[in-house]
Amino acid sequence: MFTTRIVWEIWVGLLLAAVAASGGVIVDRKAWKEGFDINTDYHDHWPNTGVLREYWLNIQNVTLAPDGFERKNILAFNGTVPGPAIVADWGDTIRVHLTNHLQNNGTGIHWHGQRMYRKNLHDGVSGVTECPVAPGATTVYEYQATQYGTSWYHSHFGLQYGDGAFGPVVINGPASAQYDHDLGPIMIHDWQHESIDTVFHRWHQSKKTGLPYSPNGLINGKNTCPKQQRDKKECKSDGERWETTLQRGKKYRLRLVNASVDNHMKVSLDGHKMWVIAADFVPVKPFEVEWLDMAIGQRYDVVIHATGRQPSYWFRAVSQDSCSFQSNPNDIKAIFRLADSTRRGFSGHRISPRSPFSSLFNPLSPLLTPRSNLNASTPVPPPPLNPTSKPFNTSDFCADPPSSSLLPIVPKTPPPVPQNLTTLTTDLQKDHNGLFQWTINKSPLSLDPSNPTVFTPGNGSLNANIYECGYETPWVFVKIESGVDIAHPIHLHGHDFLILDEGEGAENRNPPRRDTATLEQGGKMLIAFQPDNPGAWLMHCHIIWHQDMGFGIQFLESVEHMEKPSQLHKDMCTAWDKYQ
Repeated sequence: MFTTRIVWEIWVGLLLAAVAASGGVIVDRKAWKEGFDINTDYHDHWPNTGVLREYWLNIQNVTLAPDGFERKNILAFNGTVPGPAIVADWGDTIRVHLTNHLQNNGTGIHWHGQRMYRKNLHDGVSGVTECPVAPGATTVYEYQATQYGTSWYHSHFGLQYGDGAFGPVVINGPASAQYDHDLGPIMIHDWQHESIDTVFHRWHQSKKTGLPYSPNGLINGKNTCPKQQRDKKECKSDGERWETTLQRGKKYRLRLVNASVDNHMKVSLDGHKMWVIAADFVPVKPFEVEWLDMAIGQRYDVVIHATGRQPSYWFRAVSQDSCSFQSNPNDIKAIFRLADSTRRGFSGHRISPRSPFSSLFNPLSPLLTPRSNLNASTPVPPPPLNPTSKPFNTSDFCADPPSSSLLPIVPKTPPPVPQNLTTLTTDLQKDHNGLFQWTINKSPLSLDPSNPTVFTPGNGSLNANIYECGYETPWVFVKIESGVDIAHPIHLHGHDFLILDEGEGAENRNPPRRDTATLEQGGKMLIAFQPDNPGAWLMHCHIIWHQDMGFGIQFLESVEHMEKPSQLHKDMCTAWDKYQ
């Protein structure tokens, strides 16, 4: 019996043969340039393009109504949620200037999933690699894009990204499957109707179990007003769905990002199966799904074939009740319209680093939508109808796709699992004030923003939760055990890690590899990574409440080879101390 993967490969082969026979031209997505392609191991080899991609971001307090409910003091990069896309090609150098225009708050930017090879000081984590950027101050982040694919950037100071301080990152490179057009990032996340600090501290001080509920969720910064708020007339407008138009018969690459603070999402497009081609920054052998589980911080690149006969279909991001707290779980939706011909959307070989987010990824942008020739006397056509499509069947559960599906294109085989591996046990406890805190091996992570780990490695705050490793150990093995029946998205900075089953080692010749993985409810997870990137690297749960309550550790890697803090970083701390 043919597997779906074999069917896919046969289909692609027939397509290439048909195009060649017809004299047409088709782009080989597996190829790149300068001898690099989908089979290149980017851990050891990447292009050095010599190209600098430079961006300027300003974080500011704004008032917006992304779902019709008006909110003040949203934290936005360049005034939008999500912020502008950072776009580059594989091997380019990215330089981002960040200016803090917040009224009363520090800030910073973490480059989620980026290896930041020998650029630990630019990882953007307050209390680990830097002091917060003080109000009125400017800093610069710079690193080379040694990986390719889809990711995002976000503030790593306090709970800020839950108030909108995030945006997408696209690194153009090869792909493991063919497609016609790249739709760019689709950012999915839960959304609060008051500041994230207000929500969290009100709940935390109440000393109650459970977590705060989000009243809504957004897709690329849009959704409609939830029925509960609409019935109470609390919304300024009805809001609107994000939508795009596809040309029927074409294949599209979607770059999915779960930027939530709490919600694990199941994502799907009614009537269309998806071929998964990358998990986080790791290209995988294409596999077919109807629904795709997305933990917080995870990214998946997928390809869809626009073959539906209906005029439109719902794109759904369904929050999972079994591990998330969402009041509107089944109405976080966007609209995909299908037409026999269209000029909307991006249709190039790759996304141009020169294009701004507002015109590149919003298919309703005036720069992408054909201008109307209608004059004032021409009747205005009625707005298109909402889809009537039905969802695929699924169940409510929080887990990653099976390991047998997440097969990297470039395999990594770890050595046998050692006897003396590091074991981390998570637990939920109360502190001396009766407030809940998350602990790892009975210690909650507590960082001092004014005293980053990189300034005094090994001599940080009392609960710095530091584990040292270095070049003398080719692989670091870590077993994480959940002491509570709650799922956790585990994210490691500065590395991809292998996900191993208990007791497996050399026999597991191609285990899944990524930077964010789900520790299932009450479960265990064995991971392994190569400690070849000197610096202080955080590993934490990406549920923002858990992270703020102590769920994290630091890997202090090859202290003797760590980059020394630059004058820029010293000046950041001086400005922060003066502000405080």
